[in-house]
Amino acid sequence: READRLLAELHFFAGPGLRLLALPDHESLPYDPFSPHPDLVSERLRALAALPELARGIVVTTRAVVLGRLPPRRFIAAHSFDLRRGERIDVTALRARLALAGYAHVSQVQSPGEIAVRGSVIDVFPGGAAQPLRLDLFDDVIESIRAFDPEDQRSGEHLERVALLPAREFPTSPEAIAGFRGRWRERFEGDPQQCPLYRAVSAGHAPAGIEAWMPLFFDATALLADYLPATALVVDTVDLERALPLAWAEIAERYEDRRHDRERPLLAPEEAFVPPAEAAARLAAHARVQVTVTKAEPLGSTGPFHNFGSEPPPDLRIDPRALVPPAALLASLASHGDRVLLLADSAGRRELLLGVLRDAGHEPRPLPDWPAFHGGAERFAIAVAADVRGLVLPAHGLQ
Repeated sequence: READRLLAELHFFAGPGLRLLALPDHESLPYDPFSPHPDLVSERLRALAALPELARGIVVTTRAVVLGRLPPRRFIAAHSFDLRRGERIDVTALRARLALAGYAHVSQVQSPGEIAVRGSVIDVFPGGAAQPLRLDLFDDVIESIRAFDPEDQRSGEHLERVALLPAREFPTSPEAIAGFRGRWRERFEGDPQQCPLYRAVSAGHAPAGIEAWMPLFFDATALLADYLPATALVVDTVDLERALPLAWAEIAERYEDRRHDRERPLLAPEEAFVPPAEAAARLAAHARVQVTVTKAEPLGSTGPFHNFGSEPPPDLRIDPRALVPPAALLASLASHGDRVLLLADSAGRRELLLGVLRDAGHEPRPLPDWPAFHGGAERFAIAVAADVRGLVLPAHGLQ
């Protein structure tokens, strides 16, 4: 939740010119017996594909990703390719290639990682994409590529090219399955055929919760640090030195509670996850800014500490039962010379606030985002920004 809020604030304050990506965790507890939602996997793959070559941008992630095993970079690179309008394709070969990348063949695509072939029409929902795409073929040439809504099937904008990423974070090729089976037998005693998960993978399926055994698909997995560009700056908002050992203790506890199930033998935490010391050591190669909520006492002008000059906003709630509902807000405007940007959760809420303020004799100017306000001269403005917390910048006269 905190990562989502931080990303929303970055979108609002940075404006449209900066690339912002989310690298979410699986949103499940360690060793949980179910898989992440396909939308989460899609978002993770989009970020992992973009990270190594990201020259300018911000990626928001969580401590669970820092401790999580990731597929090797070569896996994502090997299963990523482009299709362009006017390109000649072999439909059978394309279906086979996407199957190796983890795509499921369905009658109608609904979620990332699905493909449907109907004559001269190919519907595919690429990993990392916001919408599925429809490829119209003329013979074996891609005549058009269009985004479409999976609910009503209406087509949207035409595209010149589409980037296809793998549908999962692990391979499903016969070679990968054979490697999984061999590594399973090396690590776990007993008859593997007694384990439903082993049988499902052997049959080419991806059973629920298979992500906990993802390292068995590869000779070696990657860490978050393996995906970071050499010049990446790590901004730590959770105190990793404290947060990572706490998360590791939870992993170890859940492992001890579940390790005795013979039908679901678990990988030890050191293999299924990244030990905190190793994760911290790899991140230490990058410059880091640590953000805390405590006031730092600067040790001279050249010291490593810096107090960001912001304060929480005052309580300016609107009381609908008062004679003047926005009295607190208007009093604050009258007593301070600050320029004020008021934020509403939605466009509908903005219109309600505008109506209340008009009745009180004030009408802030609607603006799209923070850069428009910061670069302008309006003393009182309003914008739409859900999940954005307020702040006061006394040195700059801004609220």
